[in-house]
Amino acid sequence: MLLKEYTKFDTIDFNNETLPEYIVTIRVQYNKELKDSDYSLSQGQYDQYAAKWARIHDWLSVQFARAKYEKKSIENKLKLILMREKGKAPVECKSNQAREKWVMENSTEYQDMFEKSALAEGYAILFEKDIDSARMHHYLCKGMSQSIQADKPIEGHHG
Repeated sequence: MLLKEYTKFDTIDFNNETLPEYIVTIRVQYNKELKDSDYSLSQGQYDQYAAKWARIHDWLSVQFARAKYEKKSIENKLKLILMREKGKAPVECKSNQAREKWVMENSTEYQDMFEKSALAEGYAILFEKDIDSARMHHYLCKGMSQSIQADKPIEGHHG
């Protein structure tokens, strides 16, 4: 698999991106199993969920990279729009800052791209938060599994 097929930077459209079904399922199952077991799973369940949360973390990490790429790409497009359009500003706009402000206020292309920039930033923040949550769940499950394992006596020895 080519890296560009993995990241899909050229096909970013977060507004129409669907969350993979396994992520929705894992989150729902984890919360249900925790509640049903009075918030104490078995070692095997913790092992399974440690792996599942790692999988979610991996998917979210790619999405975070995609959102950061989109944000940077849009920032570059905004700069190009400013450079291209500020020459159209009225003569009353004497300074470079005044011409850029005129573009920001009067260019629908700039305003649309600025809105996309805000969305990209919002998605990056969302993915970053979700990555932290998935990482926390992964290590919590891993730690609980190891804790349960540590509480088991070694076979053949009674303590």
